Amino acid sequence: MLNKRILTNAIALALATTSFTINAKEFCIGNFFSQTEEIPDVNPPTVRIITDQLLQLKAGESLTFTLDYTNDSGEADFFSCVDKGSLTQIDSGQLTYTAPPFIGKTEIIKLGTQISDNLGYVGGDSLLLRLFASGEANSYIVVGTSDGKILIYSFTGNLENDITEIAEQLDAIDSDDDSLDEIIADDGTNISVYEFNGTSSEPLSLDDAFFVKADINGDGTDETIEGSNSKVRINGISFPVFESARTSSRTTRKGKKSKIDICHKGKVINVSENALKGHLGHGDTEGACPPPPKPIIEISVEEPTPKPPIEIPVEEPTSKPPIEIPTTTYSVNVDAGDLNGNGNAEIVAAMAEKGSLVEVYDGNKTLLKSFQAFTSNVGVLVAVGDGKIITAEPDGTEIRIFDIDGNQIDNFTVENNIISLAFGHGFIEEIVIPDEIQNEFDDNLEITDEVIESQENSLFRDEEQDDIIAESDNEPTTTTESPIVAPPPTTGIISGIYDDYQGKTVTDVTITENSSISNVVLAGKTIINQGLVSNATVSEDTTFIGGKMTGIIMNYGTIMDIIFVGERLTGDGALAGIILIEEHITDAGLGILQDVTLAKDTIIIGGIFEGTITGDPEGEACLEPAVIHPDAELINVVIKDDCQIEER
Repeated sequence: MLNKRILTNAIALALATTSFTINAKEFCIGNFFSQTEEIPDVNPPTVRIITDQLLQLKAGESLTFTLDYTNDSGEADFFSCVDKGSLTQIDSGQLTYTAPPFIGKTEIIKLGTQISDNLGYVGGDSLLLRLFASGEANSYIVVGTSDGKILIYSFTGNLENDITEIAEQLDAIDSDDDSLDEIIADDGTNISVYEFNGTSSEPLSLDDAFFVKADINGDGTDETIEGSNSKVRINGISFPVFESARTSSRTTRKGKKSKIDICHKGKVINVSENALKGHLGHGDTEGACPPPPKPIIEISVEEPTPKPPIEIPVEEPTSKPPIEIPTTTYSVNVDAGDLNGNGNAEIVAAMAEKGSLVEVYDGNKTLLKSFQAFTSNVGVLVAVGDGKIITAEPDGTEIRIFDIDGNQIDNFTVENNIISLAFGHGFIEEIVIPDEIQNEFDDNLEITDEVIESQENSLFRDEEQDDIIAESDNEPTTTTESPIVAPPPTTGIISGIYDDYQGKTVTDVTITENSSISNVVLAGKTIINQGLVSNATVSEDTTFIGGKMTGIIMNYGTIMDIIFVGERLTGDGALAGIILIEEHITDAGLGILQDVTLAKDTIIIGGIFEGTITGDPEGEACLEPAVIHPDAELINVVIKDDCQIEER
């Protein structure tokens, strides 16, 4: 018999309606609080969500479910919720889900419903839906011009669209939670919001407009970044920028130095103190030249008693103290974004006036690079996007694009003088996915028990309903169509071969057996790997577990229990568990572990060790290396012929 669940009065009141629509940000209320004492002759209500359709949708599609429920009180109220999209419950027997109008990435979401019998008991059910990505939004540079237009350019300088709107300030943010950015234009009095195709938009919120928000330290939370006079503020805490420029602008004026008489080739000349040493070194003498000798006439004269010399005090010239010219301060334009693919945003500060210096800082406020964007001193407008720094001069007509090292990648000229600048993702034309592609989407994307189990930590299914769910007939069918042709997933389950993520970030993914991904940044809390990952960066605070890794791996997090079959593994993150480097890789001169840190009780078998290998002082790591480079330094590491490996 099911345990009885109690619902508080507040929750019961919230369930009083039978027809309602729920937005994506709302969640089912109540936590199935346990009733500590049984009430005789009361059976808690139950509910099952039933459909004979595939649990996968494209943007804008709808799916209707039947609610099969039991309730012995005669009165039943429902409350349903979903992670993304909307739900409409017409009556107690039907529930309709509608996917968002745009889906930025293919992902699995959860949908749930709860039933109350109005006696204090509640039951529930949930299932998973797969939403297919509409496609990747395009990257655009957005320019506000002095003639009252917003111009939208591609990175190659093609003018894709223009909007008649004054934009003294520009921003591009996802203001309505549709996974696409909107253009936010402030004309000095009013704020207007546009889609990239030029249609007006009604945002849910503009709280983040004209604020730079980015995760600079990898903690999953965006910081607010602002520029002020020669400073950048991160969540209200300031640090100075443009120090080199401000230091070079400091000059001092010293007091006038006295000159000194010297005898130079029989003549008295007056030279400065700086020139004195050189003259004396060439035979000149300090002071006036002696008078020429007179003829000697011998006269007997009584020697007068010499009088003591009269000392006349000579006041030394007083040197004036140095005069410090006030330090120049610069207004700051600032933006942030991931410029090096490590999963964290870098801060880009640009002089808003009096210069054209651009500086790049990491999350620790360390200066990474500085460069001059232009040769003038009128200031720099700056935006960051797609790993690039986008710059323009105020009232100029040229866009210049740089990488993190200050190398100019591209430039182009716009139609009028630039007064504002932004970067965003959007669509100029609506993307329509042909119906025939749907068949390709359906292949191997069924929601199976394995998928549900892998997502169990994010589900709110009542554990005691598992037996009921197992009997439901809503398991989707398996098709035998050709492999999926769609943008690679960036979260959830990765199943398939994705040869090139182009340096993009995947977060909290599970890579299934026989699947592989390459050229990717791994972020989030945990990455579970049962396949192959190559040429990847493991972000700070991310734990990567299992499977094989190959190519060049940069580790800033933790890598645990892997087989390494690649060229090089390095980075200031940690290796943990058992790391096996296959013998044939080492024989080929690969399998290099360079400057790595080993967690407590780590065991590494095989490999070529270079640089500094540091173990945890509380638990020495154990190595069975194939080769140790002569210049390698081992700290808190034990080399054994036979490491004791416990079964895991």
